[in-house]
Amino acid sequence: METRKAPRPEQARDAAEFVALLRQVKESCGFTYRELEQRAAARGDVLARSTLANALARDALPRAELVAAFVRACGIGGADGADVEKRVEYWLAARERIAAREAVPVPPAEPSGEREEGRDVPRRRRPRLATAVTTVAALALVGLAAWALSTPGSGTDEQRTGRDAERQSDAGAGAGAGAGTDADADVAADGAAGIPGGPVRLRPVQSPALCLTDGFVRDGRYKSHVAVHRACSQATPPVTDLVPAGNETYHVRWRHPEHGDGCLKALTSGAARGLLEPWEMCAAATRFRIQRAPSGDGDPRTYVLRLDTGQCVASARPTPDEGTEATFRPCDGSRGQQYVISVAPETG
Repeated sequence: METRKAPRPEQARDAAEFVALLRQVKESCGFTYRELEQRAAARGDVLARSTLANALARDALPRAELVAAFVRACGIGGADGADVEKRVEYWLAARERIAAREAVPVPPAEPSGEREEGRDVPRRRRPRLATAVTTVAALALVGLAAWALSTPGSGTDEQRTGRDAERQSDAGAGAGAGAGTDADADVAADGAAGIPGGPVRLRPVQSPALCLTDGFVRDGRYKSHVAVHRACSQATPPVTDLVPAGNETYHVRWRHPEHGDGCLKALTSGAARGLLEPWEMCAAATRFRIQRAPSGDGDPRTYVLRLDTGQCVASARPTPDEGTEATFRPCDGSRGQQYVISVAPETG
C-alpha cells in the first residue's frame, strides 16, 4: 500500500503552492472545519472555521497567526507538544520566506557577501550603505510595497483579523472564545489610540533606565545587530519609530545615520533563533500588535508588543540589565513582557 508523504512546506515556491500544501494537511489530518475550530480553542488559539475555509479556497498567503493555529489544531508532528511546535516553526519559516519574496520586486543579484550559508536570504541592514541616494530610493520602493500589502481590503475574511472573523462565525463551541477576543480587540484599539506618533522610547518596566535599541549578542554566536537593552542615555542613535503596518499592527523601525533604516524581524531559526534583527526590507519584517498591558502599574503608557504567533517581546533575562538581548515568548501578561512607550526627547 502506498504511503503518502507528509507535506513539506519548505518545498513551496509561492503562495499558491503553500496553500495547496495546507489543503493536503487538512485532508490528511481528517478533521472537519468545526472540529479544527474546537481543537484550536482548546489550545487557546483562534481559528474561525469560516476564515480557515476561505483561506484554503484561495491562493493568497494566509496570515501567520492562522497558519500557526491550523498546524497546532491538526497536531502535525505527533502527540508531543514540542514536536508540534517544531512543525509550526517550519511552516511559519516557509511562510516568511514566501512573504519576503513576494513583498517587493526581486532585487539584482547581490555580491557574495549578501549570501549566508550558501543560500539567498532577505536583505538585512548592512553595516554600511553605498550611497544615501540608493538607500532613499530602496526604502521608498519598500514603503510602497508594504503599504500595498498591509492596507485592509473591502472586508474579505482573508483581510480581516482573526478576531473579526471569529465574531462573525456561527454560534457554537467557539462562541465562548469569541467573547474573550472582543475584549482583546477593545484593548488593541485602546492601545493604538495612545501610541505616540513620533520618535519613541521603549523601556522595560522592570528596568526603566534601559531602552530597547540595537547591539550585539553577548556570547558572540551572531554577528549582526539585534535588539538589546541599553542605557537610554546611550541608546540613540538609532531613532526608534512605530510605523503603522495595517490592521492595527506596527513595524518597530530604527533610523541610523550610518547603518540606515531597519525594521525588527523575529527570527525563528538558525543561530539567531529567538532574537529580533533589523531588516532593510520592512515589508518582510514582523508586524506587532501593540496592546495596553493588563495592569501597567498604573502607567497608561505601558504596553505589550504581541506577534501574530501569540508571542510577546520580552527580555532574555528575568530582569534586563545593560546588554540583555530582547526575545519573544508566549504572552503571559507578566511584567517581564511590558514596555513603557514614551516620546523620545529631542537630541538636538
